[in-house]
Amino acid sequence: MAAIAVKLDLKLWQIDFVGAYLNSLTKGDIYMKQLEGFVQSGFEDYVCKLVHMIHRTMQGAHNWYKTLMNMYNKLGYTTSWADPCIRYKKDDDGYTLTDTYTDDIFGASKTDGEIQRRKEEMGKEWKIKDVGKNEYFLGMRVQQDLNRGMIRLTQ
Repeated sequence: MAAIAVKLDLKLWQIDFVGAYLNSLTKGDIYMKQLEGFVQSGFEDYVCKLVHMIHRTMQGAHNWYKTLMNMYNKLGYTTSWADPCIRYKKDDDGYTLTDTYTDDIFGASKTDGEIQRRKEEMGKEWKIKDVGKNEYFLGMRVQQDLNRGMIRLTQ
């Protein structure tokens, strides 16, 4: 995505969905054994029924992905055929490209105004944390030099 952002002269931005897995409801009944240290005396054989997904469950990741896909579709984004984590939106307001990793969005847009609009529309769906122009994404250092048309990724 960084190479495309350089080619299209896009500005980088980031957001994080707060409590992402809690945003996706369970589909069907999901039970889990009681967590060690939280088992109540006399109820050792009981299980917990999940009302909302929790982090680090396969079903939670699957449900969050479907929930996120619905948001992107509703907002008019198109999913890349080459990589389903890459989505783009082109309209009269400009061009935005996003790369999603679980609950982290690494985005690129043409103007500051467009960046703000994209963040606001996603923020209307769920609570987001605006990471801004943080230099780190998923453990990589990301440096953008708009004057030289360059993005440097280091680890």
